[in-house]
Amino acid sequence: MTFLRTNALALVALFVALGGTSYAAAQIGSAQIKDGAVKGRDVKDGSLSAKELKPGTLLAGPAGPAGAAGPAGAPGPSDAWVRTSSETDALGPDDVTILAVDVPAGAYLVNATVRLRNASDAEEGFAACTVENVAAETGLDYGAGSWDKRRMLPLAGAVELAEPGTVELECRESGDGSEMVSATAATLTLLRVGTLHD
Repeated sequence: MTFLRTNALALVALFVALGGTSYAAAQIGSAQIKDGAVKGRDVKDGSLSAKELKPGTLLAGPAGPAGAAGPAGAPGPSDAWVRTSSETDALGPDDVTILAVDVPAGAYLVNATVRLRNASDAEEGFAACTVENVAAETGLDYGAGSWDKRRMLPLAGAVELAEPGTVELECRESGDGSEMVSATAATLTLLRVGTLHD
């Protein structure tokens, strides 16, 4: 008890000091802190997140190295090949290649026109033309007919090549052999498409 009596004042002063510090710590807010009073050294490392800092405070680091190039994309659905001829090709009973186009694998729409001429005295000339996938040995379309002296013969079709190949426009004389039939001009057009639908 002697200790308490002799140190009572000191103990009271200690309690007041501790209580006052707790009270002060609980009451200090941003309004009580002077602008610029808190320095970087006063903030605990790792205690702030990026959203608590003003824009531009955190600087971006240097750009990283460029990534590896990705694989090449698939070819687009459309490419076109056009061949023309103004040469005169005499026709006989066997097929004569008027035009040919080498193309990669794919699906194609094919259009062709052939100008035919009958130079004989016969009233009519006879000829037949095909657009052919050479690798498959199949005709894509067929045009034939008779005419007087000149005729423009149109053909149209579609073909799908599983591998690169050649598409040809071929014509032949289809009469009795007495005519003098020739192809005097031709055009062959192939348009590659994504898919051929029935």
